[in-house]
Amino acid sequence: MVWGDSPELAASAWILGVPHPTGYPLYMLALRIFQALPAGTIIFRAHLFSAVCSALAAWVLWSFLRRILETVFGERPLLTSLPAFAAALAWSLTPLTASQSRIAEVYALFALQFALALWFFGYAMQNPKRATPLLAFLAGAMLVHHRLSIFIIVLIALFFFLRISRRTSHWFGIQTIESGNWSKTIQRSLICFLMPLLCLAYFPWRASQDPAINWYNPDNAARLYQLISGELYAGIIAQSMQDLLQSDLYSILTGFLQLLLLPFLCYSILILPLLWGFWVLWKKANWLAVFTILCLAVYQGFVFLYRVGDWQVFLLPSLIILTIPLAFGIAGILSDFGSQGIKRSIVRLTALFFLTASLLPLWVRFDGKEGLLERPFALSNYAIGNGALPERFGGMTDRSAAAYGAGVWRKIPDGAPLITGLTYETADNELYPLLYQQIVENRHPHTILVGAGFLRLDWYSEKISRRLSIAIPPKHGQLFASRDLWLQSIRSELIDPLLARGPIYITSFSLVNPPPRSWMEESKFQYLGLIPIDRAQISTFYDPYIPGGHIYKLERKSDSTENMP
Repeated sequence: MVWGDSPELAASAWILGVPHPTGYPLYMLALRIFQALPAGTIIFRAHLFSAVCSALAAWVLWSFLRRILETVFGERPLLTSLPAFAAALAWSLTPLTASQSRIAEVYALFALQFALALWFFGYAMQNPKRATPLLAFLAGAMLVHHRLSIFIIVLIALFFFLRISRRTSHWFGIQTIESGNWSKTIQRSLICFLMPLLCLAYFPWRASQDPAINWYNPDNAARLYQLISGELYAGIIAQSMQDLLQSDLYSILTGFLQLLLLPFLCYSILILPLLWGFWVLWKKANWLAVFTILCLAVYQGFVFLYRVGDWQVFLLPSLIILTIPLAFGIAGILSDFGSQGIKRSIVRLTALFFLTASLLPLWVRFDGKEGLLERPFALSNYAIGNGALPERFGGMTDRSAAAYGAGVWRKIPDGAPLITGLTYETADNELYPLLYQQIVENRHPHTILVGAGFLRLDWYSEKISRRLSIAIPPKHGQLFASRDLWLQSIRSELIDPLLARGPIYITSFSLVNPPPRSWMEESKFQYLGLIPIDRAQISTFYDPYIPGGHIYKLERKSDSTENMP
């Protein structure tokens, strides 16, 4: 079990719950089917599902690249299959792809859908009518799964329209244009598009049964919209725009250029044929060059504006798109060598070099922007022996999340309320490992877990109020002006009513982030100890989001008992 959203997603799929926005119904259903396999633990099966999705995505990507290269270079394996294989392999080993391929997350399935979209896009350029219903079905499935797909869907729809238009079809260098009545094709395509959207019925169906994980309780239209629209994240882009307006033009441009460079650097020394590939693309298939550049600009622009803690995962579409110029760059170099009469043995050695170089992205360090941008090709950027991403995406060798959860359960009795998330940064990581172990491993089934960081969401405060039989006033999603005001609200609305019944347990406070003085004066704090967390696998970038591991018991303070700090 790793830090982040993985424990919540794995547990939610296991009980067919409703995870955090945007809910991911297709992922829930597919993962639950995969979790039925008799292989390892439930969390292992969830990790394995991502590995399978990424492997299939790499295969589909190879098939797409080979098909596109064949339209330009003909059926010559040295110039088609080999460059396509090298590009797909390099993508699968980039630090971000490799990390998302071994944890329970939604992005491996997204990568598979993205690769399929490119495959059907290439197919549609030659067979528009046949491809239209298939593209429509895939577009519906992508929209149901992850809203990041909206950009590729719009761009494919734009180029598809240009392809079938008699005025612009000659731009694509394809002679055959299908004619005739499109009405039946459009009708079939509309039906195909709507079919995956039926997955959205999963939300009200499961919400009506009140599963243990039930974000927004989407049993009515208003809450269903809140969930699938990602209302929780609605203000991120607006805040980013406001921050940019307060910045100077030089900072904006340099920041965007640095971000644009990151996915290129993930390909290590293959950045050289990758850059050359844009020129080859423009000469051989300029429509594909325009499509590639537009995709890259749109997705990198989104990452630039959507500033969240795990922003790295949104670079995944750019990494996939860059395989197109990478494959064309390798094919172009090999083709030039052949046309210049260079010995066949040298051309084969060059091809072997590119195949070997496609393994290098596996060892590129990617703890953030540091390192890659300051010294792009320095040996210090390669984590030899440690694989990629020694942070929360590190994966299989990091057992600290599971140890943290088990340690918490050992220190508290079953049935007592457990409050987590009083420190906003660690809210998810305090709650999700405990939630997974309670739901899947049946640890402390009578303990009521409270993620205090989510109490500003009305649906969650209603749920906790119902389970604890107390009245927590709705916050309507509003954040407090300061941490002190937030803790004061939690104290009066949650802590005090619970203390009137008996002791409660808290995981959020630590020596660095101690309980408020007023809490210490009004209650009896008993420090139950520290759960050691191995932070060797966690980067300095993500370390502030990992809980400290301190456990406190909180009781009402009697007149005869001194406070125990």
